[in-house]
Amino acid sequence: MRAPKASMGGQNSFATKINHPREETPELDWHDAALFLDSTSKDEFRSASPAPRSIDTDLLSSVLNRLDELEEKIDVLQSKPSKMPHEKEELLNAAVYRVDALEAELIATKKALHQALIRQEELLEYIDRQEEAKFREYIDYHIEEEILLSKLDAITMEISFCRRWKVLFLLCVEEEH
Repeated sequence: MRAPKASMGGQNSFATKINHPREETPELDWHDAALFLDSTSKDEFRSASPAPRSIDTDLLSSVLNRLDELEEKIDVLQSKPSKMPHEKEELLNAAVYRVDALEAELIATKKALHQALIRQEELLEYIDRQEEAKFREYIDYHIEEEILLSKLDAITMEISFCRRWKVLFLLCVEEEH
């Protein structure tokens, strides 16, 4: 039979219940039922063949061993502090603070980037207007130049035409004399 274990948090473990008489409760403990099976006479629960009885005993023994292991693990887990160690809490707080600071920097950077993009668009619009004005000025200058050149060509042709007529006129006048 197992030795009694110390109870944790006012609750009795299964092993403690086995060694002490229990109060009547509505819930049946299967562990206690197994003890009851061991303590009853073999004639009352004898099966037709001995093999199933040994399988049940082996299974029950295996389950009880596993239950003991689980109780030990629960005891170990319950003995550990439920609160985070101070050093880890400080590290976690520092990490959270750093994440908050990075988030604030990211928001500020995003805002600055947005302002820079707006300013860049304004500058590009200004440059486009300046280039368009220069192009119009260039076109206006060249159109004006072309107009002046064509007028100059027209005047030159008129002068040339007038000179020819003058020469012809002078030749005609000289022939008459």
